[in-house]
Amino acid sequence: MPKLVSASAKENYILELIYDDGLTGEYSCADLIEKEEFAKLKDVSIFNSVTVNPVTNDVFWDKNTTLCHNALHKYLELQRLMKVFKIDVDEE
Repeated sequence: MPKLVSASAKENYILELIYDDGLTGEYSCADLIEKEEFAKLKDVSIFNSVTVNPVTNDVFWDKNTTLCHNALHKYLELQRLMKVFKIDVDEE
């Protein structure tokens, strides 16, 4: 599985992710922070402290607040494929 090189916070609870296989993209945490276990990330200073865990390679805020780098990679791959094939999941 590709290695997460960088995770950085942007406005509106967006993470910018860069992988060593060249895949890059954004992941919105707006819905995620509404869940109890991620609610502390509503504090922008905490959200902005995001980093990559050097041991697990996951997106990391603290030992109880992480996001799986593999799952995020798959998400970004699907986003890219949807753009390539012009698939709009919001379309009715």
